[in-house]
Amino acid sequence: MKNFKTYIFLILVLIIVGVVTFFYLKNDVIFTPNNQDNITSWNFKGDYTDDSDLMKRAYDEIEREEVLLKDDKYTDYQVYVHIANQYHFIGNGKKELKYLNKALSLDADKTGLAWHNIGNLMKRIGAYKSARDAYRKSIEVQPVDFYVNAYGDFMKEYFPDEYKKEVEDVSKTK
Repeated sequence: MKNFKTYIFLILVLIIVGVVTFFYLKNDVIFTPNNQDNITSWNFKGDYTDDSDLMKRAYDEIEREEVLLKDDKYTDYQVYVHIANQYHFIGNGKKELKYLNKALSLDADKTGLAWHNIGNLMKRIGAYKSARDAYRKSIEVQPVDFYVNAYGDFMKEYFPDEYKKEVEDVSKTK
């Protein structure tokens, strides 16, 4: 009888460890670039790249914001998007996408901001099909004029042959 209780206890411990591990290691990757895009570099000239003071300020801001994740003043979604913005200023696209995906893991279906910012990032690194996908998703989840106009401007510049059809499709979602 004692061995039976020990086995049950071990099984319960393993189940608890498995559940905790699953949630701890939860995959935050919601968006992955379109495999038709050839991304040659995730690094780019950020707005702060040539100014060491601004670069330091951005890294300090990232550090400060990591602490805000434990605070209730801002949502984690807002903090993740803001950290991603700092990496955008620095010119680190990989980390920018990482934090935008973290935001999407919290809200991918109601707020278009992270999707829109992914579109901006993908456009900046030359991943135009991925940018199109992300901009389109921003409109699907939040069809506000700002996202619609950004998507239209993007399509007109990078996919002019598809622009007219997309404008018609987007107008149906509004």
